[in-house]
Amino acid sequence: IPASMYWWCRFDGQTELQNGESLFNREEIIEWLKHKAVLQGGELTAWPKLLHGDDEMLHWVQETKRLHKKVEGHFPGASETTLAKLKLLGTDCDHEAMTGQEAFTRLMQGYMVSL
Repeated sequence: IPASMYWWCRFDGQTELQNGESLFNREEIIEWLKHKAVLQGGELTAWPKLLHGDDEMLHWVQETKRLHKKVEGHFPGASETTLAKLKLLGTDCDHEAMTGQEAFTRLMQGYMVSL
């Protein structure tokens, strides 16, 4: 059966890690972002860091955009205000809408939404 496999490039761990810097280092992240099978960056589980001015997280969002790739969020239960701020910071998609209304809100703000 013919198949295609594509990937996301993580910028950080799913949870806080003791050795996160060694697992998510600049060289490997940029190498993965440039890989032709990587279609987007994310998922942004550490999005509160981005909202609070974390330069490294902002750098990876900007670098992903520079490479003309999407940035996937992870925003369960996020308010319209939070979604608007994250959209302005460069996120494109979110797969965490838990209701039809949340999916609609994300779509109205310009997000791609997977169900």
